[in-house]
Parts: sequence; C-alpha cells; structure tokens
Amino acid sequence: MRLALDRIAVGRRLRKLNPARVQVFVEDPSALDQAPITVRPKAGAGSADHELVAGGHRLEAAHQLKRHDIEVIVRELDDHRALLVQIDENLQREELTPLDRAIFLTERKRVWEVLHPEAKRGGDRRSKAAQDAIKRQTLPFGFSREAAAAIGLSERTIRDAVALVAALGEDVERLQGLPVADNASELKALAKLDTAKRGKVVDRLAAGEARLGGALQAAGLGKPKTDAQEQLYRALVSLWSRANARTRKRFLAGIGTPRTE
Repeated sequence: MRLALDRIAVGRRLRKLNPARVQVFVEDPSALDQAPITVRPKAGAGSADHELVAGGHRLEAAHQLKRHDIEVIVRELDDHRALLVQIDENLQREELTPLDRAIFLTERKRVWEVLHPEAKRGGDRRSKAAQDAIKRQTLPFGFSREAAAAIGLSERTIRDAVALVAALGEDVERLQGLPVADNASELKALAKLDTAKRGKVVDRLAAGEARLGGALQAAGLGKPKTDAQEQLYRALVSLWSRANARTRKRFLAGIGTPRTE
C-alpha cells in the first residue's frame, strides 16, 4: 500500500543517515517502489499516524524528490520488536564498519533478552511461559544462534562483536566515525588496553591521528621509533658478534681498516 509522507513520523534512529546512500535513491527513484519501507501504526495526536521502522534512507529520498506518498508495509510492532526490525535491516548492509556492526549486535542482544527472558542465561526456564515455549519448540537456543540464523553471520562473529563493545566500554561512542572504526584488528588491539591507557589513545585518535600506531606513539605508549641508520648499526653489531676471528680479519682488510685486537 502507499502512504502519504506527512503521515509518517521518524522516531528514534540508531544510525545517522548516510547522504551518499540517500543520493542513490534520489538518482534512481524506481528503487523506492521496489523496496517498500516498514512502518507501524502510531497513537497520539497529529496527522502523522504511522512511525518509521525501517527504510530511513528511502523515506528521506522521497522527501527530497518531493513525492506525496511512498510504498509501505504496515506492521503491528511494539517498541522492542520495532527496534529489532530496525537493527536487523542495518546489520544486513555491507557498508557497516566493524564497530557499527558490533554496536548494532550489542543492542540487538539487549533487545532480544528483553523479549526472551526465559532464554537468557540464568532465566527461569521452569516458568509456565518457558515450558509452553519448549513444548511448541519456539524457545530460542540462545542469542548468538538465533541472531546467526536471522542475519547470516557466524555465531563466533556475533559473540566476538558483543565482547568487543563490552571491552571498549565508554570509549565506543567516541570511536564512531573515526578511521579506526573501520579497522577490526586495531579495534581489537584497543580493547586489550586498560581503561586509562585506552582513553589516552582515543584522545589522540579523536584529535586527528588516523592510525592506531601513530596514536600509541603520540600517547607515549608505542615502541620508540628507530631510524634507518640506527637499524643498520644494530645489524652490523649483531653480525660482528657472530663472526669468528678469520671472518673479522677479512672484513677489516676489505674495508681498509688496520687490524686491531
């Protein structure tokens, strides 16, 4: 069905709109009709009697194209299930950074555990609700397994992503949008630092250091840099210490230096 744009309110969104993605739909308006947005009925006063669930980029493109209406799918969803739909739509996009994906998976785990308290570790599986779910074979076997089936990632990838966000703690928000957010190995290295050291490194990254190595150096936590000549000197000393007397004699003769004992 089609719904007038002024009837669709935009509530809480987990991710800012990407102008480049909006532009894709602006340049190819036919794509808007091929992929309907998802909305849910919205109670309250005003003309906007529906709320956006998934499809923010398509909705914004429709506004920019000055369309009157847009193709929609209307679903009856409570707040938690609406958030779950929004999260899953984002998780299926290829342009997510490793950090954004980890943040979405962490939020998905939080929402999923609210919806399935009986499946949460330590949950009451002896309750009537849990027993009924077991009989109907609808009790989830755990967040990672259910999420893997829903969004196509491996269970290990999901567990590692949630653990990464937990390890980064309050620094997660500051890291979003920085180059390091797109580098999984550097994020893992950051997560291994203690809170105080990581805070100093994130300060340097936020100040403009593009790579983790440079930020570590600037924060006084990296290995001191060694120039090329210093490296050559150390290599020569190492080779000299391994050479026997005959080889040393040949070397000294070859460079024209008088032999010294």
